[in-house]
Parts: sequence; C-alpha cells; structure tokens
Amino acid sequence: MVVLDISGAYNCVDRTLLLQTLADRGVATWFLRVIHSFLSDRSIVLKLPQSVSDPFFVNIGIPQGSPLSPLLFLFYTAPLLIMLAEEIKKLDRPNVEVHVFAYVDDTYLMAVSPSYEENCSILKIFHDLIMEWAKDAHLSFNPEKSLVMHFQRGVSDAKRKADQRKRKNLGLTDTPKVETPCTLLPDIDELRNNPECLQQEKLPVLGLILDPELSFEHHLTHIEEKVEAALRYQRRISGANWGMTLEKTRQYYICKIRPVISYACAAWFVWRPYNRDLPALHLTLPTGQIARLEKLQYKCIMLLSGAIRATPRCVLQKECFIDSIEVFLYRMSMSCRAKSLKVRPHDFWFNRLPEHDEDGRFHEKFHDYNDSAFDVLNRGARALVQQAGKRFQDTWKCPPKTTVLEAWRKPVNRNRAIRQQAILQATETSKRIWNAKREERIETKVSTYQPSAYKEEWGRESFDYYRGMTRPESTLGMQLRTECVGLNWYLNKCHVFREVKVPGSDAVVRVRVAATCTCGHPNQTVYHMFMECPNLHDARLLLIRKVKHFGWGTLLTTDLKVAVHWAMILNTFFPPSTSTAPPSPPPPPPPLPLPLPLPLPLPLPLPLPLPHSGKLACHDSDTSQQNTAITPLSSSQRLGPLQHPLGLPPDGLEPLVVQAAVHPSAQLLFKLIELPVLKLKVASVDQHVMRPCDPEDLATKGCPLDATGIIHILPCQSDFHGLITQISMIVSVDE
Repeated sequence: MVVLDISGAYNCVDRTLLLQTLADRGVATWFLRVIHSFLSDRSIVLKLPQSVSDPFFVNIGIPQGSPLSPLLFLFYTAPLLIMLAEEIKKLDRPNVEVHVFAYVDDTYLMAVSPSYEENCSILKIFHDLIMEWAKDAHLSFNPEKSLVMHFQRGVSDAKRKADQRKRKNLGLTDTPKVETPCTLLPDIDELRNNPECLQQEKLPVLGLILDPELSFEHHLTHIEEKVEAALRYQRRISGANWGMTLEKTRQYYICKIRPVISYACAAWFVWRPYNRDLPALHLTLPTGQIARLEKLQYKCIMLLSGAIRATPRCVLQKECFIDSIEVFLYRMSMSCRAKSLKVRPHDFWFNRLPEHDEDGRFHEKFHDYNDSAFDVLNRGARALVQQAGKRFQDTWKCPPKTTVLEAWRKPVNRNRAIRQQAILQATETSKRIWNAKREERIETKVSTYQPSAYKEEWGRESFDYYRGMTRPESTLGMQLRTECVGLNWYLNKCHVFREVKVPGSDAVVRVRVAATCTCGHPNQTVYHMFMECPNLHDARLLLIRKVKHFGWGTLLTTDLKVAVHWAMILNTFFPPSTSTAPPSPPPPPPPLPLPLPLPLPLPLPLPLPLPHSGKLACHDSDTSQQNTAITPLSSSQRLGPLQHPLGLPPDGLEPLVVQAAVHPSAQLLFKLIELPVLKLKVASVDQHVMRPCDPEDLATKGCPLDATGIIHILPCQSDFHGLITQISMIVSVDE
C-alpha cells in the first residue's frame, strides 16, 4: 500500500476547473452561480494578540474551515478516481488486484498479487497516472508524507498453537522460521529519496491503524487510549454517588464512548458467534483481542453503573441493557456489509434462490477452504438482507401509487430495515447468552438461591427499575440487586481486609472481614438484612409501612426505590472502616427521611418494650383520663416521627392496646392502628365475642388493672415467614 498526500490541497484548487467539474456532473446552473459567488471576492483579516490587520482579498482556492469545502474538494478530485477505475478495468494481469480510494487530500493505492515485486511494479504504473492527472489539476503531492507498507499473511492462533504442539511432540527445540519483512520500494523517485517512508510497524489509514500482519494490535491500543481519555472526562462530571444519573451515564457511554470502539469495525472486526452448522472463519480476531475489548467495555460499565469490584460482567450488561461488545461489533459490522450490497433491479432476489452468485458460486454450498473470512461474512450479510427484506414486505404500509419494491430501492427505507433487523438479531443473541449464563450458574452453584438480578429475562425491564433515581440511589440499587454490596458475606468472598485497632494499644492489624452478621447469623447477605436479621426488626416494620405488599419478590423490583432508601439509612450496606476489635454492633437505624403521615392516635404514650421474649406482654395504660370516645393525644404526648414513625411497638408480635367504648347497641367498637400488611381496619365485635377474663388471670399476664378481656384475631395476610399467627388485643371498657 502507498499513501499519498496532496500539498496545500484547498489553496491549490483551480476554481474554474472546479466549476467545470460541477457542470459536467449535472449540477444546476443556479447552484453553479451560488458556488461562483461563494468562491469570489473573499477577504480575510489577521488578528494577532495586540493588533488586527486590514482586510485583504484572497482569490485563490477554496476557503478553509467551511463545511462546504470538503464536498467541493471531493468533486474536484472525483475525475481522478474515475480515471483510475477505468485503468483498473483495462489491466490485463492475472492474479493481480488493484484498489484505489481517497478522502479529501489523502489518496491510497493498494496492490494484491502473489509477489512483492509484482506489487511494486503495479504501484509505479498507477502512481505515474496520478502524477499526470495532478499536473493538469494544478495539484502537487508532498513526497515527505508518502508512506509504504507491505502486508504479509498472518498466522491464526489455532495454527500457531497446533505448530507448537507438533514441534513439542517431535522434540524440536529450535525456533520456527519466521518470514522476514519485505524492504522493497516501488521504483518511484519520491520514495527512493525517502527511505523512512517504509513503515514496518503501523500505518494510519483514515483513522484505522494497520500493521504488516493485519492483526490490528496497534488499532486496539489506539482504541484503549481514546476510551481512557473519554473516561477521564466522565470522572470529572460523574462519580459513583454524585453527578449524572444512571440514564445519563449510559447515554454518555452509548453515544460518546462506544462509537470510538466500533469505528470502522467492518474492516477489522472479523468475528461471528459460533455455529456448528456454518463454516469457521479463517484468520478471525484472536481470543486475546476479544478479551481486551470485553475488559474495556466492562471498565466503562463499572464506571457508569457504580458497581463495586468483581460484579459479574454479564449481570451488569443485563442490568444496564447493553449488549456485550462482541455482539454489538458483530451487529455493526454486518449492518455495514449489508448496506453496502448492491440492489438488484429485478424483483426481490431473496424470494427465489438464484442459481449462481456474482462470482459463479452456488449460494447453498460452503467453500470452507477457498473462501476468505470476508467472503463468509458477506454471505452472512446477504442473509441479513434477506431477513430484513422479508420483514419489510410484511410490515411496510405502501402509500398510494408506490409498490413495496420501489420503497425497498430507496436507501433510507432499506438501511432502516437492515438496521432494525440487525438489532433484533443482536437482542436474540444477547438473550441466548444470558440464558446460558443463568443455566451455567444453576449447574455450578450448590444453593438454589438467586439474586434478584438473575431472576429476570434479558430486556429493558431491569433497567426501568432505576428510572427516576438519583445517582446514589441507582448505585446502591444496582449493588442490592446484584448482591455485590459492602456486606460482610460479599466482602469475605472477595478477600477484603480491614484495619482493626488492638484493644489497649494504638497498633493496627489487618484482619479479613468475617462473613457473619452482627446478630450471629453466619452469612450477612442482602436477603438476611431485609428479611431475617433480628437487629433490624424495628426498622423492618418501618419498611413494611412504606411498601404496599411486603415480599422478597417485589422488594428489589417494583419497590426498589423504597428499599434503597431503607438501606441508605441503615448505613450497614457499605464497606467497613477502621474500628476497634471486636466491632461494636451498629446503632439503631434512624427513620426514613420521608414525609410520613402520622398514624392513628394512641390513647396514651406507649414506652418502647423490651425485645420480644415469647410471652404475652402488655403496655401500661391509665384509664383515669379515658373518655367514652377515642381521644387524640396532645402534641407533647404523641410519638413523633423521630421517636417511632409507625406508632407501633418495635416488636410486631406484641399485643396492641386498644381503647374502646360501649354503645347503646350493645356492640363494642374498637380501632386498630393501620397495618397495611395485615389488612386490619376498624371493626366491631359483639360483647359476647370478647372473652372476659378473671382479673387475677389478667394480672398474671401483665395486663392493666382496668383491662376487661383479650380478643384474639387471626391476620388476613402475613409475610413474616409464618412468625405471626394471631394478634391479641387487650380491650379496656369505660364504665
């Protein structure tokens, strides 16, 4: 390959020749006059730090910095490409291919043949043709910027490993022979006088970094450098607990960072998902480079999601609804190949199986040993076009006087259909990968328990749980759903150590975090903290108050935001810091910082009882101030939100003290404090239902002296793992 660069491209454009070229291409006369006015009577002003020059006319070339200038220059150099294409058709040399492409002031010549000498002779012929055209176009090429690179056939990793095994089995210890790089140069004066033009390591071609073996190792390094720069910018505007929301960081990655990775992937990403029914690709992208790309995207998703170390990559991709990098690059490369295929003039070619392809080969036969990787991928692109066309036929609603074939021939409609079909295929591939990961986890894990993130299928539903959350909320929500959070069980699994002060000394030792909970449970997991830990029983009642239906199936899905608020207040879901040994139990959790409505007023302030001991406990009640109706407490006697937001005793198993009044209808009316989970509301009970008890029996049970009896009620619904079987109400009746 030879790279040529035009010197002073815009300034050397002949404006008269440019207008003539536009006229030859069929541009309208009125637009030619617009371009003539655009190129005429141009003036510029030079502005220096302390002075500004007078305006002066510049009537040469085309202006710099204008968005119209690159388009005009492409029209100006278009005759060169047309002339070279005609010369390529006239070329009568077997087993020789010549490719020419250009963009603005960069022109590329590439020759393919069995020998390097043949390539050099072909490049000289076409170089001379370019120089002759440049003289007539008043352009010149810069010899110092001319570059040359020779490509050689690379060796796949599979073949390299097979050769190593063969040499090991044969007992050969000498190093295998390696093909030496070619140092020939085309017989061109500008190249002979510039020996540094021969590139042996890398060659930039329109943003793609090539190397002699086409391994694209340097291009991946270039991608990593650009992605690292973009991540540094992101760290300045967002962090795990501050900055942009999860939706915005995901959008930043998809729109800003991922296009850097996928740039020109149709040229360098030679890969496809494994399928035993299809032939294998020759010289596919090595496994090590695929791993580098996966690691790069994993680093980006870790930053945008706020997840902590060792969170599974597939789980993060599913939670953020981002395809794996190999699936995404395969989708983009196949879409590009499918869009570049020519549209045939007759009816949909995929409605019937053609006898031969353009190269004379049958469609239904695979040529495993003769077809290159690009031939196999192009065949897959034709299959993508076939599926997109059939879907287009089924879903397209034709306007009047327009057939489906006419609509398909429009590039906008055709490209949209191909893109949509490629997205559908990528989604199905991601679903298969995710289901395979779930099945693999079930087979390898001893426990049948699964975190909430593993229970859903692949789709946008998981990402929708984080909508409307702030940055700290979405970060903790992601950690709770994946159960990769700063609890002792996960920290112990990750071999995390913490510094602990030795009692009676200032010495600090590093101790591995134990998996046990402060309550004594062997594993401090997310499920244990939300559903089982007795130390959090009081706070759990607060959580029950907020959610509609308290259950593990909905707590980290539809009620994720409430669960996140509850976990943020506990401050036990974060990695431990330096403390003394042994660590002291955490303080009682404060209530949620949410505007909670006060519960129904209680007759008297209730002191917080001791932890539940399994016996029937009561609260003291003074009936000397009771009225015949339920009276609210004064502001000084009520339990405020900071004392007890639920208005309930900390232990849900304790009986509830309820005031009541006798009505003339001989019915006993009583009121319960609202318990949404138990679904108990205002009720009336006949007096004979209430079982009067002997005062001595009531006294032995610790009831108030004015208590009349005890009513046992079975709860309508309970989600306390069967711990609550009935509720006992102590009823006091005014005389």
